[in-house]
Amino acid sequence: MPKINWTIRKQNPMFYIQLILSVFVPVLAYLGINWSDVTTWGTFFQVIVSAVSNPYCLSIVAVSLFNTVVDTSSPGINDSNHVLCLKCIFDDCDEHEKVEEQPKEPEKKE
Repeated sequence: MPKINWTIRKQNPMFYIQLILSVFVPVLAYLGINWSDVTTWGTFFQVIVSAVSNPYCLSIVAVSLFNTVVDTSSPGINDSNHVLCLKCIFDDCDEHEKVEEQPKEPEKKE
């Protein structure tokens, strides 16, 4: 199971913007629609139904969501140790607690 600090991500408004864009941009691109074409709720729901009924469109949305969630500054799909230790993303937060990372042992050369 990946180690992801969801508490920190939920505090960041950019995370929500990335989630929304990672769903809607691939759908609109696949269907060849611009945001300006979605001017009514009926059109909006047609786009959603078209996307949900198409396995390929769902797969590109899944890939886009995966790319949003993965922390590219750490190996694998886990968050970095620094992020895993944070309780709050804001410096002036009362709950701001940071656990210092343990220094890594140098690799032994054989």
